[in-house]
Amino acid sequence: MKFIKITINHTEQEVDNIISEFDSVSLDFIGELYLKQKHIEFNLEDGRGIMYAEMEESQVNKLLSIYVKYGVDFSYEDITKSVLFGNVPFVNEEKCEDLKALIQIFIEENLDTNTVLDKISEMGIDSISEQDKKVLVVQSA
Repeated sequence: MKFIKITINHTEQEVDNIISEFDSVSLDFIGELYLKQKHIEFNLEDGRGIMYAEMEESQVNKLLSIYVKYGVDFSYEDITKSVLFGNVPFVNEEKCEDLKALIQIFIEENLDTNTVLDKISEMGIDSISEQDKKVLVVQSA
């Protein structure tokens, strides 16, 4: 499972125009993805949209290929490691609580001993959280 950040560099009107060009398969995929996936969206003051989402790698690949196919101007970041390491960017204080909740659920479902050990290796023992310590205790028992 991945935790991703996608920034769309179009206005809402431009996005609507692009979506109107989608074939039925792409439109169905995007519709299902948005209905079933855990995600939070933000609209920034400059018109860009940002989506944070939890997705399977195959879904990410298909979504990005649709964006490329239809000329969507976007940037993509796989922030899985940052999220699991506790380094999370926030863009909008108003919706931060929703994003924090989504991130907490993602961490609870995906944090494992190997990730905690990687964090210790890269950032030092002082970097681990109480949740990290619990994972080490529970998974070593």
